[in-house]
Amino acid sequence: MPHSGGGGSSGGGSHGGSHGGSSHRTSNTYFYGSRRYRRHYRDGHDEYFYSNGRPQKTGLSGIIIIALFGGIFTFMMGLGIASDVTHKIKEDYRRPDSYVWDEAGIIEDDESLNDVLEEYNDETGACPVVYTTVFEEYSEYGSLEDFAYRKYVTEFDDEKHYLLVLAVPEDQIGAYLMSDAKIRSFAWEIMIGDDTNGLYDNYESSFIRDVQNGLEDGEEPGEVLEDAFTNLLALDKKAISKPVFLNLKVIAPLLFIGGIFVLIIIAMIMNYRREKNFEYEEVPLTDDDIKLGRSGAASSMQFSDALNSPAGTAVKAISIVFMIPFVLVGIGMIIGGAAVIANQGAPGAFLLIFGIVWTFISVISIVTTVRAFSRKKKEGAPLTAEYPKAEYPKAQMPAAPYPEQGQEPQAEFNPFAPRKSDYDDDDDGLRRKGYE
Repeated sequence: MPHSGGGGSSGGGSHGGSHGGSSHRTSNTYFYGSRRYRRHYRDGHDEYFYSNGRPQKTGLSGIIIIALFGGIFTFMMGLGIASDVTHKIKEDYRRPDSYVWDEAGIIEDDESLNDVLEEYNDETGACPVVYTTVFEEYSEYGSLEDFAYRKYVTEFDDEKHYLLVLAVPEDQIGAYLMSDAKIRSFAWEIMIGDDTNGLYDNYESSFIRDVQNGLEDGEEPGEVLEDAFTNLLALDKKAISKPVFLNLKVIAPLLFIGGIFVLIIIAMIMNYRREKNFEYEEVPLTDDDIKLGRSGAASSMQFSDALNSPAGTAVKAISIVFMIPFVLVGIGMIIGGAAVIANQGAPGAFLLIFGIVWTFISVISIVTTVRAFSRKKKEGAPLTAEYPKAEYPKAQMPAAPYPEQGQEPQAEFNPFAPRKSDYDDDDDGLRRKGYE
């Protein structure tokens, strides 16, 4: 939608336009909960270290994913920045029959001002229109800015116009036209379409100063506006002719963001090449390590108790609440990016993608923190690669029960005592009883 590009009034001055969780840890010395690993190099030497998670090598697929993400992110950011760079606008609107709509009749040389505005239209593609009126016409709107906005959206259905509205008191027009007396009271406002931001925003302050100072000095309104648009055109023509790769407004942010991704990719490639020379292997912890682990368990238990205390619970809640605004900001960027895409197209793509990435990271951070706080600290001995020794109970023979009164005592069972065989001896050999 069009927005104010600034304005001013007599005596009132000019004004500008509206515009936590558990982490992977590695150490050369033992710490509670860690395992011992060996880094075995191809040349034969080994390095030992301790880690609470199995170490992973940098993969080629990870490098490719980071490179693709960095390229897409930088490209989309470039599109968003380039949309605000000074460039000639494509004309897809009907030009007005005249660029000067002097309803108040206070511009002496309409043709000269019209020629300057038409030249500006030819060189930049933005279409400037000057409209003069009287105070009484916009009084029902409350402010000249509201009146100018309503006039813009009524007359134009695009975002490629300038509409400068200059208002004066009706009772001063006659005296001004019949003598050299200057207009003592005036108010002006310029509405600019969103597509003209790159042409106007960089030089907004100088344009406002040219118009305001000229009117306050009593110069003829047509000459004041003619000079102001002539100066603006000179600045825009110079900016349009400048190659994009020399525009610091575009290059500096892209170099910064792209440079970060390049440094990350270089570091990953160096790690990838270095890690090709060795393999990781887990090895058992020594007795000394286990002794250190037992002493470290006490401090770990104290830390766990502190987290579970009322003060620790308050810290957890504050940490989670503190991250919620970040999620809301990300959602706001997504909504804003979608709205810009709906109105302007490509310029909102960067904001939308950035908002999605921002929200995703913020939500993951909250989820990770909640999971870390809710996870109970396990008690016991430190993790080792050794197995516990089995202990077997001592076998005991059951005691013979005491006989009741009148019963013969039961003989104690002796597994080695001789017993009667199920076989009888005969002349033909052993025969099983009951079968022959």
